[in-house]
Amino acid sequence: MAEQLITAATVYRKKKGAAEWLVFKSGPKEPGEFPKGPVRRGESSVGAILRILREEKGLTVEVKEETGRATFSSSKSGQKTTEKILYYLIESSEENNGLGTDKEPEEKWGQYAQISKILGSERERKMLSQARDLLKELLKVKKA
Repeated sequence: MAEQLITAATVYRKKKGAAEWLVFKSGPKEPGEFPKGPVRRGESSVGAILRILREEKGLTVEVKEETGRATFSSSKSGQKTTEKILYYLIESSEENNGLGTDKEPEEKWGQYAQISKILGSERERKMLSQARDLLKELLKVKKA
């Protein structure tokens, strides 16, 4: 059985005192998902998500903490694969605030409730919830 390590991002930005979350959609009627991709040989999971967000999405970000982990198995052409996904809480910089405009319809920023409805899997909704809770904790510590 093959194993693949995947890295994923729960990306947020601060807008008008609230957190907005980022999802990507492959089409207008498709469910949303967090940015993710494979970890290359010799690459850390943090390095991989930074590369993916920078090279493929053009984002400048800061990794805050690991949000959570998920594992699932699938089978393609009789080949069983186990995917281990590491999710990270990531803050988007101010210069990324142009994302999610009409020029880029596959990218969507939104408040927690809105993004939760767009996400296509229960696993990703759970990670969004964990990311929101983690962000609240980090903000409490920062204020103290």
